[in-house]
Amino acid sequence: MGETRFAILIGMNNYMNELPYCIKDVNDLQKSLESNCRSHSENIHRITDSKKPVKEQIDRTFSKISHDFKPKTDLVL
Repeated sequence: MGETRFAILIGMNNYMNELPYCIKDVNDLQKSLESNCRSHSENIHRITDSKKPVKEQIDRTFSKISHDFKPKTDLVL
């Protein structure tokens, strides 16, 4: 069985001075990973504008990935 490719994509438009294209960049990168890098949408985790703290969202995402991740076989971006 081959490697599984996971990705955590973070883009916050509502950050300090407003960064209007961060979520668009996350969307574009997700499409590129799916089209060109054998990444499956269920393994691409997006963190975008939310009322929840970013660190909490990242920790939760790593926890989800850790259940399926196989060291020395899989890849996380």
